[in-house]
Amino acid sequence: AFGVAYPYPAAPPPPPTCLRRLLALVVAAFLLLGAGTFIVWLLLRPRAPAFSLSALTLSRVAYSPANSSLSAAFDASLLADNPNSKLTISYSSLVAYVDLAPSSPIAVTSLAPFAQGPRNTTTLAFRLDVDGTYVGPDEAAALKSGNGGTMEVQVRLAAIAVFDRGGWRTRRRAMRVLCDGVPVTFRGKNATDAKFDGPARRCQVVL
Repeated sequence: AFGVAYPYPAAPPPPPTCLRRLLALVVAAFLLLGAGTFIVWLLLRPRAPAFSLSALTLSRVAYSPANSSLSAAFDASLLADNPNSKLTISYSSLVAYVDLAPSSPIAVTSLAPFAQGPRNTTTLAFRLDVDGTYVGPDEAAALKSGNGGTMEVQVRLAAIAVFDRGGWRTRRRAMRVLCDGVPVTFRGKNATDAKFDGPARRCQVVL
């Protein structure tokens, strides 16, 4: 006996011409948008901002050898420079912090958002208060001696940066500013204040 022959399933009909044209238009639009964005980026060439530490002073310094704790006020000034000739840079979620060791912040403060026009330089002045915070023995060497001397301070800034010109904007980008190894010198024996004597110190910008 012969087996029963089953017909093969029919091939699906090709998509209508109008649907193919619509898909082609969508793909072409995305390609044009991407090419336009790339061309604008090439023309504007966003450049990272430059930051420098122009001033840093410590006041009301009080160190307790018994528990290695520090109280002090840190006053810092940063110069933010926008090197772009056509782009504005907007900064938000600004946080400044200071420490005596690169991985151990001892004071943190939030700063107001701001925007920089092309070729603009802005001064950021802020205070960070330390109140009875533990500091490690190595970082506290200049404090323990009571004879003055120099110690290094790290001043850092974190923010979200956006470059824009008119209706064109980049995506939000996390930015870090690292002003590390800044020397501050106490004015004498049992001094309660110290100062960075400059000149302005260029900071590393990670963007």
